[in-house]
Amino acid sequence: MSEPVETYLHKAFEQRPDLKMLEEEARAAGARIQEYWSDYLPTVGAAGGYSMRGQEVAPSNNLYAGVLITWPIFSGFLTDHQVAESKREQDAARHMIEDLRQKVIYQVKRSYLAWHPSVERIHQAELTLEASRSELELAGKRYESGLGSILELTDAQRTFTEDGAAYVKAEADSAVAKAALDRDSGSGPKQP
Repeated sequence: MSEPVETYLHKAFEQRPDLKMLEEEARAAGARIQEYWSDYLPTVGAAGGYSMRGQEVAPSNNLYAGVLITWPIFSGFLTDHQVAESKREQDAARHMIEDLRQKVIYQVKRSYLAWHPSVERIHQAELTLEASRSELELAGKRYESGLGSILELTDAQRTFTEDGAAYVKAEADSAVAKAALDRDSGSGPKQP
């Protein structure tokens, strides 16, 4: 439990697949803006070829080459609208990223705050279990020496069993809380 919550937040921002997906969508929208913006510029193409015709002794050779320059003067404002639409998509993706980042902060902090006390509950359950173990041993010795009743021994055994179950429950609750923190921070089980 030595890592502060900021470490888990950093892991979440680096490793959460949903956040990575939105960041890639924003980058793709930026690339589409550049692509549509390039429609304002001219395009240049080149073509060339060679062919031979005829079956005579001196066949005719055809050689051709060409350059094609295209510059759209008016496209019905299509390029303007495509650039504007891509900018809106990029802005929407950025807002979604910010929204998700806020949700990640909330989820990680909530999970961290649930896990932190569960570790303390394990320590408390260990102390309680040790105390009830001592009480059970004492009740057993008192019963063997004739100073205690069977009810006292049975009650000590029941308390020890209940405290053992509480310890196991504290361990399980802590494991569940840690798994939730790992899930929320994107640092779940490592894949082989």
